[in-house]
Amino acid sequence: MNITAFYATTNESITLKPKGDNREVLLRGTDKQARTTCKELPDSMWVKNINDESKSKRLKEGEKYFTLQEHIDYLMSKQKSVKKWSL
Repeated sequence: MNITAFYATTNESITLKPKGDNREVLLRGTDKQARTTCKELPDSMWVKNINDESKSKRLKEGEKYFTLQEHIDYLMSKQKSVKKWSL
């Protein structure tokens, strides 16, 4: 049997893509395979340029830069016990 493709399901995934001179993290969007179950998260966030902060994307009021550690911590705080779940 030849398997040429597979499909995996997950509740959380991100996509990192270059956009101009900056990097954007997509948290939600069907075209980039990004998804989240957390309604509080935005559709996308910008990554800070740690080599030269002056080249970082300027954020709108209330926005913040994406950090992977903060994202993981946030997701862990939102997880619930799955013992009660069933198919």
